[in-house]
Amino acid sequence: MNQITLEFQKEKYFFISDLSKTRIGKKRIEIMAHHNQKAFSKQHFKEKNIGWIINKENFFSTDKANINNACAFFSAVSPSHAGAKSCISRPAGLYLTLRFKGTFYSRASELAQMFKNFAATNNLLIVGDLYVSPLKNHWVTSNPNEYINQISIQVEYK
Repeated sequence: MNQITLEFQKEKYFFISDLSKTRIGKKRIEIMAHHNQKAFSKQHFKEKNIGWIINKENFFSTDKANINNACAFFSAVSPSHAGAKSCISRPAGLYLTLRFKGTFYSRASELAQMFKNFAATNNLLIVGDLYVSPLKNHWVTSNPNEYINQISIQVEYK
């Protein structure tokens, strides 16, 4: 917990719902509900890996309004459905991964700084967007301090 690791991750496929044009809370919740209904009604979803994608430029921005603005929701799908219209491929490669307690939104600035420091110290270049996955959230506990989330972000050596 609260330790960044560097690891190779295989290619993954995600069913996504775009949020980039929607900033209003109620509409975003409707999109997420529709996404989950559509995703979990299908048999090709082999794991329940869900979360949201945050643009790397927004996350590392000094503008606090953009740091935690999700651009899409995602759900993992099997490779056999990779060609579907709403699917994207997250490429195989090196990823920084961090599991942390609390909410992403309350810790976003601190987390961004942790990733910047780790990348600089280890001569890494951040090349991908953030994939944020809730591991323990409001479905399991009513205490936000007990939430556990995971961030993965693709990197390359400079």
